[in-house]
Amino acid sequence: MVDRAHKSSDPIALRAKRAGANFIIDSIGVQGLDQDTDSVAYLFDIADEASVRDRQSIELLEDIGVDTGRVKMTGDLGLTIDASRIAPRENGRDAKRKIAINYADPRFYEDRGWREHVIKIFCDIAEAVAPEFELVYLPHVRHTTQISQNCIIVAEHLNLYSHGLIKTVDFPATVYDLIGMYRECDGVIAQRYHAMIIAKLLNLKSISLYVEKKSKYFAVADDFGLTSVSIDDHSYIVKDKIIGEVQAWN
Repeated sequence: MVDRAHKSSDPIALRAKRAGANFIIDSIGVQGLDQDTDSVAYLFDIADEASVRDRQSIELLEDIGVDTGRVKMTGDLGLTIDASRIAPRENGRDAKRKIAINYADPRFYEDRGWREHVIKIFCDIAEAVAPEFELVYLPHVRHTTQISQNCIIVAEHLNLYSHGLIKTVDFPATVYDLIGMYRECDGVIAQRYHAMIIAKLLNLKSISLYVEKKSKYFAVADDFGLTSVSIDDHSYIVKDKIIGEVQAWN
């Protein structure tokens, strides 16, 4: 085991091991944990078993000196969901095809300029693909104490600024209800990791949006060979790239 300094002399994982319990790290993504690489490395060092969900996590662990020879890559647990439990796609739907969208980034709430940038991208896409496609915001989370994890707020912004072109739906009661909503769609455009997992589960066309390549949004697209588009560019350039990809879905 590598001798690493740790800000806590008695972390809960170590206390658990002293009590005779196994400490297992199961199918996580390492992206976003780089604020405290010493703690991440320490936990992987003392784990009895460890697995991650993507190749990029292996690379990030190697960068901070973790022995990845004992770290397995298992894939995301969401891919183990039994799709047969999900209601089949409805017959006799409206002719208009649906694209599921979602966006997850604290900058939307913290940076007005970035919020306006993201809103413009989605609104321009909604206008460009109408009337053949309709964008529908499918919410994943609705934290009441952590505002940056509340999908409902993003959905209402996009609905308002698109003058109703981007539709909203009621929050799903279960994970299976959420996946059922995706099943009613023809494709997915999102910066949300599990939107891409659901797209893979249902074999939907998809575009993963990202800002940095060292992110779970890029990693999931890279692992599964999905289309990915950086949104850290002029909005009209991003929109044109996405529209080009959507047109290729036909």
